[in-house]
Amino acid sequence: MAAWEDVVAYIKQTYRTISEGVDEIQIDVDVKDGETQIVIVTREVVGEEEWASAKAPCFLAKGVDLAQVLKQLEETTAVGGAVIASDYVTLRHTLPLRNLDVNELGEPLELVASAAIELVQQLTG
Repeated sequence: MAAWEDVVAYIKQTYRTISEGVDEIQIDVDVKDGETQIVIVTREVVGEEEWASAKAPCFLAKGVDLAQVLKQLEETTAVGGAVIASDYVTLRHTLPLRNLDVNELGEPLELVASAAIELVQQLTG
């Protein structure tokens, strides 16, 4: 079982930290060809269960065809979902800490980061 402190320690050891707050850490994730994506990892509590939620902001939601965004995601990614957070279309993937080994965290963080970059490229050219 991972604790939130273990998640933060792993992230700090593995990625460049942009900022850190209570129950939140923002990082740069290297994706490919020198591209990086901001990923915000937060501690979520649902009932008595702790979760780590990785969010990658993509672009402002205003003026975007959200149906097209959702269709594109269905065709191209395994990321958990898309939400609008702070006016941005954001990809999100959430993992339960109950049965998470911190070494299993890297792949989902990189998946959400690469999916965000791919979505931006597909929709903006």
